[in-house]
Amino acid sequence: MVSEHLARNRERNSLIANTYAENWEKYGQTIIFADRWYQCEALVELLRQQGIRTDVLFGRQDVNAGSAEARVATGGAGYRPNRTRRS
Repeated sequence: MVSEHLARNRERNSLIANTYAENWEKYGQTIIFADRWYQCEALVELLRQQGIRTDVLFGRQDVNAGSAEARVATGGAGYRPNRTRRS
């Protein structure tokens, strides 16, 4: 899958972190959205290595929101976040 390949691409993640770190005065407080939780973790680590104060917040869904299993697990809501992390 293309999005998984991009999320795991170290050079791309370094470029994102470096671009922000080099322009933090211009960008100011910023939210960086990532498609995968492990990309969130990688970006936080890369930014912290450059002295950028950062945090991460992500959610993860283990079941297909349109599946019968998901509807039962969530009481019909279709989505139940089961993992949130702040560091």
